[in-house]
Amino acid sequence: DGTDQNAVPQKETETMDQNGESKMEKDISATTAPADGAMEDSDIRKSMRTKTPSIKLRDIEDATKEPSIDKTPPKPTPPADSNSILSPPKTPQELYERIKKSRDKLFFIAYSHTQDPKVNKTTKEQRDGNAKPDYQWYLARVDLSTCQELDDAQDCQNNGKYYVEFYTKASYDQGILLRGHPLENGVPAAKMKPKKDSESRYWLEWHEYHFDKQGEMIVGKAKEFLPNGQTAIRRRLMDLCERKRNSQKEGSSSPSGSASDGSGSGSDGEERLMSEYHPDFDRYTTWADVMDLMDDKTRLVGPFDFEDTKPPPLTDEELAMYNKETRKIFMEHHSDLYIKDRVQISKWYELAEVLRGRNDIEPPSIAVENPKKKSRLSGNKRGWSPMGTSASALLSFPATSSRPSVDIHHPSFGPPSTKKKHAASKT
Repeated sequence: DGTDQNAVPQKETETMDQNGESKMEKDISATTAPADGAMEDSDIRKSMRTKTPSIKLRDIEDATKEPSIDKTPPKPTPPADSNSILSPPKTPQELYERIKKSRDKLFFIAYSHTQDPKVNKTTKEQRDGNAKPDYQWYLARVDLSTCQELDDAQDCQNNGKYYVEFYTKASYDQGILLRGHPLENGVPAAKMKPKKDSESRYWLEWHEYHFDKQGEMIVGKAKEFLPNGQTAIRRRLMDLCERKRNSQKEGSSSPSGSASDGSGSGSDGEERLMSEYHPDFDRYTTWADVMDLMDDKTRLVGPFDFEDTKPPPLTDEELAMYNKETRKIFMEHHSDLYIKDRVQISKWYELAEVLRGRNDIEPPSIAVENPKKKSRLSGNKRGWSPMGTSASALLSFPATSSRPSVDIHHPSFGPPSTKKKHAASKT
């Protein structure tokens, strides 16, 4: 669950923000110094996103302890799309080309925040350098646009080091209902259960931050945004409608409903985050870091894309609040307005297979399909054989403890008489 056993216990609270949304708060646990010293207010957003990658503090699973579930994975079997599994890249240039072609640029990576030099040495073992690495697997996304503005990642095409943003399992799929979050599918908190990793949704992990008097960036509070909540969908729809109106005025082609993939200019990464989560960049930052993805001990699986799943169907109630033009746009771009957040099952099996050779990382929990329940006996096995279902008999009666089975072959015979049916039912 990503818990650091050596970290100093933190006080955890849950509060409501101004919009009525809940957030999981934690005491400040780490600090990072900005690369260029103290920054002016106008530089906060850019610096927070590009010059000073944030660090792993705690994810929401740590804030509220996740109910224990069986983490023992089934023996991996060849995934359905095993042909899509590529051999490890041989050069940084090959890795770069694969990332550039990927839509979502996702990776499963191995990471230990207890060994991160930016994390405060809070225990004697850490101060003495004797703390054991606490490696875990994480889902992360490469942001190529931000790589262009970081000294460590500018030459990613040649050194394999990339700026990545980390995901965390959705609180709903941990079996947790955060204060202020709506019920999902009407299921009350008492009946919520944690899901297997392979069945869960993954959303970017966000933290509050601020700068102290010395200009140091302080990161300490976790915040969960709902990328596919009603408010987020409505904002995304309104943004799309505005872009369409502006494009029509300028005579350009209509924009699509999808956000930027973060592979262009430096602002593309922020635009994508704004489209997906609508955060306040002056208050929140993604958990992110620069990782060497050419290191096969760090890069476990990837790059790959989220699974293409269909969003829930639109209801009349959802469409009723919009005018005719907006409803048309909503229906045309319904799928694009939903943020993809599920990993295809083949990638989970691939991750499990990679981790079979490592004893320092707990494997993911993978849902195993239950054996199909035996179907009810068909009509001909219960007694009646409808006309034409048997070449040898028109009617069949099953055997009982007092008489053998009976087949009626003569087409001139009709259904059993009432007397015979009552007799059969008695026996």
